[in-house]
Amino acid sequence: MLDERGRRVAEPLLNGVRFCRLHLQLFCARPTIVEDALVFYLDFETTGLDVLRHHIVEIGVVCENSACFSTVVRPPAFSDGPMVHGLLDEELKEGPAFKEAFHRMYSFCENLAAIALNDDDSSCDEVEAPTLRDHPPKIVICAHNGTKFDFPFLCSECIRNDLDIGKLGQWCYADTIEVFRAIDGEMHGGCVKLQCLLRSLAPTVKLNAHRALDDCVALQSVLGNIAAALGVSSRALLKPFVVELDCATTTAHIGMLVD
Repeated sequence: MLDERGRRVAEPLLNGVRFCRLHLQLFCARPTIVEDALVFYLDFETTGLDVLRHHIVEIGVVCENSACFSTVVRPPAFSDGPMVHGLLDEELKEGPAFKEAFHRMYSFCENLAAIALNDDDSSCDEVEAPTLRDHPPKIVICAHNGTKFDFPFLCSECIRNDLDIGKLGQWCYADTIEVFRAIDGEMHGGCVKLQCLLRSLAPTVKLNAHRALDDCVALQSVLGNIAAALGVSSRALLKPFVVELDCATTTAHIGMLVD
């Protein structure tokens, strides 16, 4: 049996991989425990839904401390027709290529972790000056449906641009759609799509369609509101869902499909 590009579907199995081409996992991860985390909310706008062939055209990141990062990304080529992301070519042409955009995003997250302050858990009335944490916290990247889309898309773009995904292996990840699937649907209206969650849990937040940063703000809001309703912090709610990236397996799986 051959795939749409004429390659044998069973080839990965013959090479010792557990899945055929049609069922290869593109984001390979394993559970982990993170005690001290700094949470970042991530979203992309892309030229399409194919993780292996389409491209990221906008990156949005919001840190739990409300610091924000946003950039459009100049794609390798432009289409003559309308694109699903809704961004104008004139704006995209002003943006950096993916390599530069990725380095900027990475530096944004790492620099915030390096200067992260201790949480203020003091019960006394006297206000003390904030201090840096003894060690930088672990970066946890959250995305809604991240396991199926955002996380493999980021890995794929890095690999296709000859960037070592080892940097991504230094971070941890949490898919917030899994968090909401594990919560009683009566608490959030039953639907786990971000737009539905926003309408149920944070109706005052206005979602600006086709802008990555707006989706990050929306995700932070709905997760924070459901965590507050459960009487826990967003970090505590995310903790059982945090995973770490298996860089070698992810690189191998994506490489088998993009070659």
